[in-house]
This record gives sequence, C-alpha cells and structure tokens, in this order.
Amino acid sequence: MVIDSSKLKYAEWLEESAFGTAPTDGTWKQMSGRILDVSFKGGAKIDEYSYLPGASASDPLGSSDAEKVGEEMSVGITLNPTDWTLLPVILSADTLSSYVPGDTKNYISLGMLAGSEYGVMSGGVISNYQFSCNFGERAEVSVDIPGAKFSGWTTDYIGTGAHSTVPSGILVWDDISAITYDSAALSTEGLILDSLKFTIEQPADPVGDLSSALDSGIADWDYGPRKISVELGVSLTDMSIDTDIFAGADHTLAFTAMSKTLTFSNLKWANAPDRKLSAADKLGMTLSSSATATLAIA
Repeated sequence: MVIDSSKLKYAEWLEESAFGTAPTDGTWKQMSGRILDVSFKGGAKIDEYSYLPGASASDPLGSSDAEKVGEEMSVGITLNPTDWTLLPVILSADTLSSYVPGDTKNYISLGMLAGSEYGVMSGGVISNYQFSCNFGERAEVSVDIPGAKFSGWTTDYIGTGAHSTVPSGILVWDDISAITYDSAALSTEGLILDSLKFTIEQPADPVGDLSSALDSGIADWDYGPRKISVELGVSLTDMSIDTDIFAGADHTLAFTAMSKTLTFSNLKWANAPDRKLSAADKLGMTLSSSATATLAIA
C-alpha cells in the first residue's frame, strides 16, 4: 500500500544531552504548532572525480569515479504555530525554558513516522526560523534543521519515553495585539499594518572530526553571528514614516502573541521601499529591516 496522507502522521523533537544521541527516555515535544508539511532531505555525500587511466586504457574519456565521503541531511518544517517554544533553541538560550538569547548550542533530535516505520535525525540545530502572518489569515512558521546522524526507518525510538500530542489553538491575525512602534501606536507614524514577518538565521557549519563515531563525520556545528530581521507590509495614512526611512536611525517594534511579548530593537529600514503611487491602489509599502536587529522576549 502506498504511503500517502493516510500514513504520514507526525514529526516531533527532543533536546539531546549528548551531541548526536537521540534520547530514549524523555517526553517528545510537538513542533510548536500544527504541522502542515515536513521535508526530510538526506543521503550519502558523494565526491565525483576524473583521473588519468594509464597507457593501456581503451576508454580514457570514461575514467571517472565517485566515492562516498560522508553523509548530509536536513529537515524543513512548515506549521501553524501555537507557541514560541522553538525560539530558545535557535536563540541559543542557556535553558529551553528561557527566552534570553545566549551562546549555548542546543542540540535536538527529530523523530518522524512514515507508514509504520520510524526515523530519527539527531545532532540537529535550528539554522533558520521564519514567522509570518497576513491580514485575515493564519500565522505560519517555517524552520530549517540540519542534522548530523540519521538512524534509518526502523522501529519506535521512544524507549521508555512517550510521543507528543497534537496541539490546538493556532495563532491567527486577530490574536496579535499591543503592536507598538518606538513605544507608540503605529498610527503615530501613519501606518496601518497589513502583514508581519520576522526571520532569525543562525548560520551553522559542520565541524568534521576523524574521531567522530557518526557516519557523517560531523562532531559539532560551528555557529556564526546570528541574524534577525523584520519585514512589515503597511498601508499609509500620511508620509511620516519617510523621515525614519531616510534617517537610517534605530527603531523598535513590539507585539504580543501566544502569551509572549516580542520586542525587536535596532531596526534600520534598509530596502528603499517603493511607495506605490498608483491610481489603482492604496498607498503602501514593504518595510524591511537590516539583519542586525536584537530580540527580547518577555
């Protein structure tokens, strides 16, 4: 029987106490929302090369080969969010109950079920987290998670632990509240919010080690500087915002959703937005910040 939507059931995650080792005694966690799509990409890392075949070769142009030099894998997930519990992972918080950005590498395992077979990718880190919500729509989150080990499609992985449960109460546009710009209402800048997006990038490059027990050869992830940016789709009631756009100074945006207030500081509008002065449309623009924002969550 083909594996289709009747057989694809879930993906879940759990923090690791040792890099690349999937827990077998914990309660697995839902992915901070109702999952819309999971994409698992992985396989052997193949290095192709050509060589000089020798004087007696009958087909010198066919002297090519390929060797497995490692493994590579990643998971991409799209979901409708119900909470912010993945943010401490990508923000490198000291603990996963803290929302204070830090420098702790929080390694996670991803468990997946396809048909009756279970797969686990371990040694994972979240390298990209993007939140977006448009007027009158459901919020959406996408995450990218590179990993260091895949255990294959086998039997259940939970050991003495337990699987997660599917959450309810997804975030929609009307659930976003208390939006402020420089601690004032958006209307003071002549703005009406049409869409909201923020992106957190945590560059993570694999660190190879010949002593690694993993087939991928990855022993750790090398973190680069975190990048945070904000994008606002706005309609205009006056042109006040142009002063901020041309000045290039720092600004602050805050909003409350899913029991947390997120405050983005050091926002510089960096994309020279199009004002769309058209007879057929309302006056609006897209404000995109540089990727140098900071985030505080309370």
